[in-house]
Amino acid sequence: MRKPFLPSLFFSMLLAGCGTLKIDVEYGWTPAGSESETAPSESPRPAETVPASSATHPAAVTASQTASPTASEPPPSRVTALSAGERHTCAVTDRGAVFCWGNNENGQLGNGTRVTSSIPVQVQGLEDAVSVRAGWKHSCALTAGGAVKCWGYNRNGELGNGKTADSSLPVDVVGLSSGVSAIGMGDDHTCAVTAAGAVACWGYNDYGQLGDGTQTSRSIPAEMEIPAMNAAWVAAGWGHTCILTVGGAVRCWGNNEYGQLGYGEPVEYRFTPVGVLDLGNSVIGFDAGGGQSCALLAGGGIFCWGYNKYGQLGDGTAQQSNLPVAVEGLSQGAAKVSAGCNHSCAVMGNGGLKCWGWNYYGQLGDGMKAAQPRPVSVQRLMDDVTDAAAGWGHTCAVTAEGGVKCWGWNAYGQLGDGTTIDSSVPLAVAGIG
Repeated sequence: MRKPFLPSLFFSMLLAGCGTLKIDVEYGWTPAGSESETAPSESPRPAETVPASSATHPAAVTASQTASPTASEPPPSRVTALSAGERHTCAVTDRGAVFCWGNNENGQLGNGTRVTSSIPVQVQGLEDAVSVRAGWKHSCALTAGGAVKCWGYNRNGELGNGKTADSSLPVDVVGLSSGVSAIGMGDDHTCAVTAAGAVACWGYNDYGQLGDGTQTSRSIPAEMEIPAMNAAWVAAGWGHTCILTVGGAVRCWGNNEYGQLGYGEPVEYRFTPVGVLDLGNSVIGFDAGGGQSCALLAGGGIFCWGYNKYGQLGDGTAQQSNLPVAVEGLSQGAAKVSAGCNHSCAVMGNGGLKCWGWNYYGQLGDGMKAAQPRPVSVQRLMDDVTDAAAGWGHTCAVTAEGGVKCWGWNAYGQLGDGTTIDSSVPLAVAGIG
């Protein structure tokens, strides 16, 4: 069984998505009751070696392995949305093009190669994208016509094309050539919302995260057999999925061992949706992270629930919660929320950005590398952020000018600044903005 990433003191193990990296680390803030935890006994992914510190990256690509290719055309000056995965990042421009950067060993950059790039490269064959999602090692885009296209890692059917072979170019998701209004992506599964409010998911399903009542992984979309879903938005974490209904309620299913479904019960899995308690019908934004979920309320407040060992719930504690808890200092004023593997961020209505939780690679952007159980302001981004995406160990933001800045883990060039050096403060992505 895979578990969400649990970085524990003085352990060095293996990485599997958001799930099993153990690193030697010391925190400036030590959560109460933070005991060492062992890695899962099995994983559907091959074992990988990861760096033991953020200063050196023995498993990361070297300069000779990392290309800095010129994109097929210069990136347009304005980015409208972005998504941060585990080791790569993708962005959509105002012209409908998609650019990705970072790790590319499974073709997740979508440019027809498997060459890792520390600067943006253009995804081939996409000229009308409106949104993009980056997962563990795969990516998907939603087009203006309502079609879904995916590329990259496909061992568990993540690409939704009925096959399990990786693809370095976008492929069509079976049955979703039109009519999709939103997409959400977890580590190894993807979900789509149709214009009619139905939900279909595909990929890895050991925790029931596809919502089809089984634990069978699927290489084509499986529509949930639940009437009147009325979904407006979908977000997927490492092993759970949630929807935001048109009425402003949140419903979740899948893994619940950390309370990330938010319905107050200690049941490990739920194969069908349950309503998140204590939020009413006032939710206007939502995201699902590694083992935590976060919601934005109509008044600008943020509530989170689930795993909290590193303060990713933002309530000033390290106690996980199976019910929503208020993020300290964010009772109002927030405009968007993003949940990463073990950290979370909020775009403020005044253009500022605040983050909290795990900070080993500097992914909170406060110039430090100590975990923070309460929101801290991201340096150099005080008043011009329009969107943000929290990934595994890095974070990125879109500025009002249409540029992108990233910070945190950079062993595979996922910060897009042309280097593989970590940064605890935002850096401009090369060639964008």
